[in-house]
Amino acid sequence: MDPKPNQGPPKIIQLKIYQEGISPMIWRRVLVREDISLAELHGVFQTIMGWENIHLNKFIIYGRHLDAFYRTEMYLKDFCFRKGDKFLYEYNFYVPWNHQVRVEKIVSIEKDLGHPLCIAGKNACPPEEIQGISEFIEFSNIYRNDILYLLKILEIQKGLGYPYRPDVFNKSLINQRLKNKAYINLPKNDPLFPDRSDPYFSDAYWKKKDLFESVKMMYKCIKKRGLEAENGYEVLSLFLEETVCIK
Repeated sequence: MDPKPNQGPPKIIQLKIYQEGISPMIWRRVLVREDISLAELHGVFQTIMGWENIHLNKFIIYGRHLDAFYRTEMYLKDFCFRKGDKFLYEYNFYVPWNHQVRVEKIVSIEKDLGHPLCIAGKNACPPEEIQGISEFIEFSNIYRNDILYLLKILEIQKGLGYPYRPDVFNKSLINQRLKNKAYINLPKNDPLFPDRSDPYFSDAYWKKKDLFESVKMMYKCIKKRGLEAENGYEVLSLFLEETVCIK
């Protein structure tokens, strides 16, 4: 399908994307130009959700299944979306991870930033290693008692190779990645994170100022002193004992 003739400045479309079947909801709200190609929109979705672009994927729009073969020549504006319209984005056909996308607003451009903008969201998408919704729910339940299972979580994070937490959404770093336009290279079917040097895998992306991070730092301190603990509560106790002894 060829893009339609330009009829004035392109509009901005506000989309909300969320993963189906998961609670608490994993979602993002993003602003994109209507003249963005479906290939680039795929890259935007990978970037804002946190996927690694290592699986097959497709859009399902008005009943049409659109894989990578079609996307470079198709644009969002070609579908004449109206406010409230919905379509699907499917990632990883083996699992699969289904995302529903809703058109929330269509507005005229006031200030074109030159790149998509993520304006809201919550929670992190599952790590690529997770094989489906039920496994992710079981996996994320470990984090609900994060202090009790501190050592288990640290073991999981070590295995993943980055300090993943399901409750993290870092809007500023997501927009930094969009501004750098890494999403443009994704349609070439090259992995976004071939060596995991992307900021998404940095400590800065996942760090939160909360009790878990504080106890994590305590654990590192007592470990340096040659002490051992089996869970987060023991970490707290040992840390308090060591602090009293130092004083």
